[in-house]
Amino acid sequence: MRVLFLTAGKSPAAVYSIAALATAVRNAGHQILVATYDELVPTIVSVGLPPVAISEHTMDSLRFIDRPSGRIALPTGPEDQIPFVGTWFGRQAAMGLDGLIELCRSWRPELVVGSTCTYAAGAVAAHIGVPHVLQKWDWLDYRELKPHAEHEMRPELDALGVPTIPEPDLCIEICPPSLALPEAATTRAMRWMPGNRQQKLEPWMYIRGERPRVCVTLGSMIKGGADVASTPQAGSARPADELCGLIEKLAAKDVEVVIAADESLADEVRGRYPEVRSGWVPLELLVPTSDVLVHHGGGVTSMVAMSAGTPQIVWPPHFFHRRYESLAERGAAIVLSRMSNSMDDAAGAIENVLSNDRYRQQSAYLAAEIAHLPSIASTVGAMEELVASRR
Repeated sequence: MRVLFLTAGKSPAAVYSIAALATAVRNAGHQILVATYDELVPTIVSVGLPPVAISEHTMDSLRFIDRPSGRIALPTGPEDQIPFVGTWFGRQAAMGLDGLIELCRSWRPELVVGSTCTYAAGAVAAHIGVPHVLQKWDWLDYRELKPHAEHEMRPELDALGVPTIPEPDLCIEICPPSLALPEAATTRAMRWMPGNRQQKLEPWMYIRGERPRVCVTLGSMIKGGADVASTPQAGSARPADELCGLIEKLAAKDVEVVIAADESLADEVRGRYPEVRSGWVPLELLVPTSDVLVHHGGGVTSMVAMSAGTPQIVWPPHFFHRRYESLAERGAAIVLSRMSNSMDDAAGAIENVLSNDRYRQQSAYLAAEIAHLPSIASTVGAMEELVASRR
């Protein structure tokens, strides 16, 4: 069968989240393509998948397109975040539909697989009359975004004769069962596997050291020289300053700090703290060697930690804070307010996790839950059955 995968967003994490399933589908003998915006093509190539660019728009240029809904203003407060994010994903879907339809006319997929917030996947699948699969890219709840995306896509949906953004024929859920929402309509669970780009490894990256290891990351989108709007904490000056501030707070403690970051950002950190290991490291190798992962609230980053059984300290975005609180209530994380930019708070949370074995035990429980979910291979079989049922 021919399977068209779609990604949404600008973050490389959107690609990493579907890489394992796309690879498994191809390894099962099927043809695959991955449709995306041009700026994510290098990331798709880096994980060994075949990309097709359906639009040259960028995350920034999408905001300034003159559409019936107008230009998209940046959020000014927590209450604006959900409408902003939902509208932006809807616009990305809308502006990619023409390219998607043209691709489908020439390549004729038998199945369309979209990741979370890839609202064009269901629309194009309905238009060409093939099944649609949704693979969640992480464990977070994005349902509040859909009405705003649908409002933004209204002209395109009307032109296709599709009344609403369609629900998937098969939903693949990767959330650990104890964290799943009671009202979630899960149709099939799948054991999550990471799909990061790789590089030449050094032993310290995959071997635990003698001291407790604190791994810190701000995500794959943050690069050196980024401004305050890109940082995970309100009030921060620059990502490098945030990272170096935390390193300074931990200097007197008997811990090893490792910074997992884009090389441009890592260069800034190494320039000020040459003794600190920093750079691009595949998290699925580094996090299992760590005693705590400090991160920005990325869902894929959190999935790496959960699958490794590593406790987390998180500054999540406002609209994810409630979901991360459930992870804290489970005892596997400490969640800090995004409005806090205090390195004292972060250092205190790290000391709390390292001195309290309960965080490790509860994180190990989540890892065991993930490990017992059905394999990716069995999920490919379910996708094959779905396509066969429509022939």
